[in-house]
Amino acid sequence: MGMPDAVNAGATSHEAGCDQKPDDFMGGRAHLSGQFRYWMGCGPVARLSRIDADAIAELVVAFYAKARQDALLGPVFLAAIGPEDEAWIPHIQRVCAFWESVMLATGRYLGRPMQAHAALSGLGSNHFARWLELFGETAREIFAEREALAFTLRAEKMAAALQHGIAAASAEERQPATYNLV
Repeated sequence: MGMPDAVNAGATSHEAGCDQKPDDFMGGRAHLSGQFRYWMGCGPVARLSRIDADAIAELVVAFYAKARQDALLGPVFLAAIGPEDEAWIPHIQRVCAFWESVMLATGRYLGRPMQAHAALSGLGSNHFARWLELFGETAREIFAEREALAFTLRAEKMAAALQHGIAAASAEERQPATYNLV
């Protein structure tokens, strides 16, 4: 599967009633249709009552557009991914594959989210709380209530598991090695 429509290179659509151009997210390659138009302030659009690969891509693109600008999350993503829009494309593709695996059981995601997050220096509970807040807000803007709730419940479980795993790994690193010499 190629790049989701929401992040196709060169995909820019200015639909009737919305003269706003894409912001600097991904060099203007973010597609302005459907719910992404709503998020960009181009007018009300019916919230999605389906979860499919395109809807997931829309959620991921909208979330990262916000997260990159967020005072708390932005610096973490900047340090991990970098400022260049091109560096974000593979990340967004990975996150789309992750959410498709979680929500649609596609099995597309083959990464290791625990290791990826544990490697981030200074990642704390405040970051997870803000991530959940911003992700939930974005899901509620894009999806109907039931679908948004499905995303937020899964996100809360993942955040708890990641925080627990990072704390456990950190505690193991601080423990002195013990040897049983008997």
